[in-house]
Amino acid sequence: MYGTPDAPGIVPRITEDLFSLIAGKKASNSLISVHLNYFEIYKEKINDLLQDKKPAPQVCCV
Repeated sequence: MYGTPDAPGIVPRITEDLFSLIAGKKASNSLISVHLNYFEIYKEKINDLLQDKKPAPQVCCV
């Protein structure tokens, strides 16, 4: 996803394109807000990669 300096992956390419577009809109006196979500699908499960990882709750059976 991140690639190498010689062959950047999708994340750096999208980031560069997005902020290049935003820089081009500055002259129009627009208010621009960026909100990002970053998900992966792994083994049919969706994971939010920007959410803090919380340890699984401990279950105790007596």
